[in-house]
Amino acid sequence: MPHCEASLYDAFFAVNWEPPLLLRHVCVLGNNFHNYAIQAEENRSGPAAKAKLILTALQFSGRGRWHRGNLAI
Repeated sequence: MPHCEASLYDAFFAVNWEPPLLLRHVCVLGNNFHNYAIQAEENRSGPAAKAKLILTALQFSGRGRWHRGNLAI
């Protein structure tokens, strides 16, 4: 999902966010979620700030083995 808007990630998480697994079987190849957190803080009324699940998912994500620019696995 590289270069997707925050709202698309948020919709993806909404479909896959079911307890008790809470994304344990989900692997996202895409943008670094930390960048959305920065965007949300810089513009609190922007799309990234409205995408609450992507900001919550940040606590579960980590920079994977591969990282280049804004993309992370």
